[in-house]
Amino acid sequence: MKRRILFALALAVLAGAGAFVLFVATFDLERYRGELEGWAQARLGRAVRFAGPMHLEFWPRLALEVQDVHVASPPGFASEFAAIRRLAIGVELLPLLQRRLEIASIDADGVVLHLERGPGGGNWVFLPSSRPAKGATATEATIGAVGASAAAFAVESIRLRAVELFWHGEGAAQALHLGPCQLEAGPLVPARPLDGWLECVFFGISARVTGTFAEGIQGGNFAGDLTLTAADLRAWLASQGYEFALPSQALRRVEGQGRVLWDGQTLVLDDMVLKLDRSTVRGKGSFSPAALRGEVVLAADTLDLEPWLGERAQGVAPRDVRLQGRWQDAAFAIDSLQGGAFGGRFALTGRIEPAKRAWQTEGMLEGMDVAALLTTLQGTSRLTGRGEARFSVTGRGWAPPQWLETAAGRVQARIVDGAVLGVDVDRLLREASSVLGGKKGNSADRGRTPFAEISASARLERGVLRSQDFYGRTERFTVRGAGSVDLRRSWLAWRFTLLLADLPVVRQDALLGILLGVPIPLEVQGPITSPKYRVVMEELAKEVAKEAIKRRLAPAPDLPVPPVGPAIEELLRGLQRR
Repeated sequence: MKRRILFALALAVLAGAGAFVLFVATFDLERYRGELEGWAQARLGRAVRFAGPMHLEFWPRLALEVQDVHVASPPGFASEFAAIRRLAIGVELLPLLQRRLEIASIDADGVVLHLERGPGGGNWVFLPSSRPAKGATATEATIGAVGASAAAFAVESIRLRAVELFWHGEGAAQALHLGPCQLEAGPLVPARPLDGWLECVFFGISARVTGTFAEGIQGGNFAGDLTLTAADLRAWLASQGYEFALPSQALRRVEGQGRVLWDGQTLVLDDMVLKLDRSTVRGKGSFSPAALRGEVVLAADTLDLEPWLGERAQGVAPRDVRLQGRWQDAAFAIDSLQGGAFGGRFALTGRIEPAKRAWQTEGMLEGMDVAALLTTLQGTSRLTGRGEARFSVTGRGWAPPQWLETAAGRVQARIVDGAVLGVDVDRLLREASSVLGGKKGNSADRGRTPFAEISASARLERGVLRSQDFYGRTERFTVRGAGSVDLRRSWLAWRFTLLLADLPVVRQDALLGILLGVPIPLEVQGPITSPKYRVVMEELAKEVAKEAIKRRLAPAPDLPVPPVGPAIEELLRGLQRR
């Protein structure tokens, strides 16, 4: 008896399996292509087209697979909503045997989504109509009839792979691209919370968002957590054509975390903690994809510049850095960037247009340690003191060779209580005076020249700073001049005129007193880090000869008559014959 029962059960199972195999073998999906498209259109409220082949899958679950699926946007939108390379719709078996299609899961690969916002809202909002319009076609009538059941539409799970997102803000000229992305969510039930996660590559950084749509996806309100996994931002920027002349360790590691809020209009990032190389930055921001506009506020207690500037930045850490900026019209506006560095303060504003590789900035430096600043920038410094500057500069390109070719603007600088290293101008003048008296001079390219103040304004064009109003003041002389600094070649070319101050210490100096009242021409030329200083002796000799005639014609008891060497004697005879 038991054997008969088991035999009957085995026959029943075999019969069922055979019926299922027969059903699958004879099930012609092509016969239902139109019905399936109509079913999808009814639930989405817009045109759906299955352009590729269709078949059934049996693993890991029974699923209807369709290739090359297209979902249209509502009328009035420029872009197609979605194009899907492969769509697998998991179905329940028993309803399928009864010729009914009930979805358990949605899996898709190779998804291209165009999210577009128009005057009436976004193309991602699906609102199927419950009534067919007057004069509607048979397909449209079917959509309207079934549309009322869309509220009951539910899916256990959704999995999307290899997703490319394009966001078209209202009136935006260029779409914002995110991808590749992955998404998992479920269960999807209208008007109920929807949990899920999205992982996307944005600006070369992999971002993962995990959270919940409180009222379902159509409710729009989302709250979750954001994690930016460590990424090599420098490599991504290089792949986009943005090359920076920075040490190899700069921009190598970017990561962060924070809270994400979305209300259907604006994306808000709060409690953000970003790690940029070896620096930690905190802040918050918001972004409105519809208008491609956003705001950001960032702050850092200290910034470690060594990955950016190498060993010369050791011990240099800008402090209390604060940034406020706005993204608008495909450009980032720096409303305020300020902080402390090199013992002083800096503050600037600016604008960056990535698509044009253009930038502009203006601002000020105040109370800076000039020696520390220049040493950090160029590895050495021939100046000491406290400096301040005002600047306004525009340019194109990111690496110095690029922006120096296009940079233009104005710079005004002043340094107080410092020194010029590498030259003792007092000694240089004494040796020039000795040479005028017929004695041999020695090199004076050593020592230092303290000064109370130096200042200049300059025009910047194609990497060259040119100034006509250099002014300097020391304890014993003043100096005025003009010249240029070629930033591309790191080269100085200046011409100065020195005037000794009429002070007792100068009058009583046997050598300096001879040059009192005489304009002393001085040339400075050579590399920025090691220029050469030269008194223009042929011009100085003429000026000294003129001064000697004046003092002989109108002697001053406390001023020596300049010595008359052979060269000066010849000049005197020539001047006296005039």
